Amino acid sequence: MHIGALLVCNAGVPLGIFSERDLMRRVILARKDPMTTLVEHVMTTDVVCVTPTTRAREAMAIMTNRRCRHLPVVEGGHVTGVLSIGDLVRGASHDQAFEIQLLTDYVRGAYR
Repeated sequence: MHIGALLVCNAGVPLGIFSERDLMRRVILARKDPMTTLVEHVMTTDVVCVTPTTRAREAMAIMTNRRCRHLPVVEGGHVTGVLSIGDLVRGASHDQAFEIQLLTDYVRGAYR
């Protein structure tokens, strides 16, 4: 299992996110000791969240603009999941494959 980010929450409310980027930039490149550095001191605290009704295209735009790869999904003030760029790419790829198949069937006359 590959984990690229961890949410930091208090009673289900997101306080921050600690990503591979945070580890590399704020710990390793800053020459801090990973064994003694507290996550709360190096995590990203300006976390953008989405809701379960946020459209995939909007989530992709947020990730592009904010240059992030993970978005907490929050409902009623509490985290219900995490959306990754990989999730969105897989979904877009699946949608494109389905559309290509429909168009191919149409061109071949499958709908007569």
